[in-house]
Amino acid sequence: MKRTGRPTKRRATPEERLKQLELERKDVVRVLRDLCADFGDNDWPSNLHLGDALDKHLGNALYEEQKERVAESNRRLAEARTTKPLGSQARAACLSMALQWATFGNQGCSVDPPRIVAAAQVFEGYLRGDQHKAG
Repeated sequence: MKRTGRPTKRRATPEERLKQLELERKDVVRVLRDLCADFGDNDWPSNLHLGDALDKHLGNALYEEQKERVAESNRRLAEARTTKPLGSQARAACLSMALQWATFGNQGCSVDPPRIVAAAQVFEGYLRGDQHKAG
């Protein structure tokens, strides 16, 4: 074999690799516990499968929080529908819905303010019973 002049990297033994994986898991569990403390719950044993910990103790809590936000928005929209002509409360609900609509799925991205205003106008028209036609 021809030598390239680069030192050859020694492969880890199975015991060394197992030790590396154990250390990595401890680090992941520590980070996951921090996240669960802030956004979920820590009612899980440290030897639980990481996928189960993410799904049941972090994901479910985040999903429930998002469901509550959507329910609150729907409640505010239904409440605003009863107000004709649109008052400041209904306009605020329309703007809130427009903000959520315009930013849904785009966390951390900037949103064009004219798009938000246009969306708020669409929601206001919907509350008034106007027909909105695309295009």
